[in-house]
Amino acid sequence: MKPSTRELLKSLALGIAALAGLILWLKYQPSPPADWSEKGAGEALCPGFTDADQPQSVTILRPKETDGETALSEIRLAREKDGWVVKNAEDAPADSPDRMAAVLAPLRRLTVLSGLGEINSRTDEAAVLEFHRSCRLLDPADAAQADLAHAGVRLTVSGREGETFADLIIGDVPEGSARERDIRYVRPAGEDAVFTADFSGESLGESGQEKALPYLDRLSTDPIDWMNRDLLRVSRWNIARMTLYEIAIDSSGTILRHRALTAAQDPEKSLGRVWELVRLITFDADGKPVETEINDGNRETDNASLNEQAEQITHLRFGRLVRLPAELAGPAAAGRPMSEWTEHAGLLAPMGFQFDDHDPADPDSVEPFLLGAEGTASLSMKGGLRLTVLFGRETSAGQAVLVIPSLDEELLAKPEPIPVPDGADEAQIRQISDENRLRESEYALSRGEAESALQQARHRFGGWVFFLDGE
Repeated sequence: MKPSTRELLKSLALGIAALAGLILWLKYQPSPPADWSEKGAGEALCPGFTDADQPQSVTILRPKETDGETALSEIRLAREKDGWVVKNAEDAPADSPDRMAAVLAPLRRLTVLSGLGEINSRTDEAAVLEFHRSCRLLDPADAAQADLAHAGVRLTVSGREGETFADLIIGDVPEGSARERDIRYVRPAGEDAVFTADFSGESLGESGQEKALPYLDRLSTDPIDWMNRDLLRVSRWNIARMTLYEIAIDSSGTILRHRALTAAQDPEKSLGRVWELVRLITFDADGKPVETEINDGNRETDNASLNEQAEQITHLRFGRLVRLPAELAGPAAAGRPMSEWTEHAGLLAPMGFQFDDHDPADPDSVEPFLLGAEGTASLSMKGGLRLTVLFGRETSAGQAVLVIPSLDEELLAKPEPIPVPDGADEAQIRQISDENRLRESEYALSRGEAESALQQARHRFGGWVFFLDGE
């Protein structure tokens, strides 16, 4: 039985699609290595690396000296759905601005500056090995402990299917190299051939241009160097409401309540300088809340002090981060209610975090509220995102800090529809209806943006305890 025209066309289309897929696959495969000893000036050292989206993993191996001892240090980075992470640091985010681009971009344009013909043509393995030692080009992955001081930095860049786009050992600066360029000895891992290559890429040292970080300094194996250490990444100019909890926790776990102050500003009108008191809660001798009535006499507050505290909080930097215990990381990342955290309170207490029965700044609340031993602050941004920052105890690792994102529902209150007045004519009714639809549309847009910001914040903060670096 002959196939129908439809079946023939379908088979042809499938064949074309398969051929196109094969062509694309071949396009992005690294070029097969040539005889490295014959590489000449101008030839690519990473010939298959042509697209910034190709790399899916980066591994850096290098010797590191600590207290007079040299040891092998490694970092492994991988590209995940939400960006690069440090695989050997509990998948901490590798989100330092432009750090990855500063490492990968020079490789795509890296070419041989010159080949060392005298070395590359040698067959005497001992002589080649000695030259590698003298240029700090020993492979750190294979070097004996005694030879680590003569090993280079090995950089490996791989794709999703394990294909290798770069695997280089980078050594010393050749004698006589121009100081304004970043020239290094380099050899492909597993090969004896040695070349010089210029990693500068940028024009270094030109008038009015900042000198780029030397390439080897970009290849850090310290996870913190790959992170954006700005903790909150918000501007104080965008704060609409701030609550400062002047409440401490002593070493015995007793909560020492002083007051909780909430102040608000209109970021667009006050330019982040003028605050008004919204709520003030003090506590009597028994720790019971006493709400102070806000009136024209006390509404104006100490702007200088509030601005200083807002400035300090929005400029916090961390020097280390660790995963929350698994029992808390899940609820934190998912934004689960505090009532689901309380059974694990014992995991938080050593770091200086403790639950109160409810939010001290809101006597009507019934949900458990987490406090920091050294104070707590809540910042509500004008878009509706609220970040509650809890300052825990000072530890040998620094001061522990938790950040808990949520939405400030008062800032996201749904607008009341404009009522239609009695006796309104058809044109007035239509105008009011249009205005109400516009309000609903704007509210839905604002709400959607706030919820999106909340999801991003939960992803960033939900699973981690941060330790301030003391700057």
